[in-house]
Amino acid sequence: MISINCTFGHSEPLGSLVRTFSTSGLYGITGPNGSGKSTLLDTIAGEIEPLEGEVKISNQDPASSAGAGSVIKISEPIFYPDLTLGEHIQLLSKAAHFDFSATIEQWHLGPLLSQPPNRLSSGQRQRAFLATQLLLSSKVIVLDEPERHLDENWLSILISELKSKANSGAVVLVATHSTSILDACNETVNLG
Repeated sequence: MISINCTFGHSEPLGSLVRTFSTSGLYGITGPNGSGKSTLLDTIAGEIEPLEGEVKISNQDPASSAGAGSVIKISEPIFYPDLTLGEHIQLLSKAAHFDFSATIEQWHLGPLLSQPPNRLSSGQRQRAFLATQLLLSSKVIVLDEPERHLDENWLSILISELKSKANSGAVVLVATHSTSILDACNETVNLG
């Protein structure tokens, strides 16, 4: 469960939110550009301190050592620059102790494994990044516009994965403009 009672922003307030998000829920965060969606996610992930108030995940501050690892934040795709996609995934599998075989198959990454990420299309990079990040488990998963660069087919697969994560007990928060994702959410918070 996430309990939020804070004003968020960098140096000036962008907004305030008083809200509890229950486990096993998929929640949409929407609003116009500049309304603070990304900043709110950064605050929930513990990357930015609230200007006032607090964020608690299972009664822990996500920015504290006790709250470390309670949130996975998925935003812009990040890859090791000098590795192929396959080497990147192999390194992740060793560090996280995961077998990525099923994920590679599910997200159709096999033909891409020999390529460096900078040679992949933006949609391929997004797909590969989502595939590896969504395999990790955490109490809370926050995603910032994960639909970017995905076609309708991959968007459907993403939505299915987000629902699966929520159904397995995670709180999943998605900042998005996608009506398809918002329609799949249990609830939506509009920051507009």
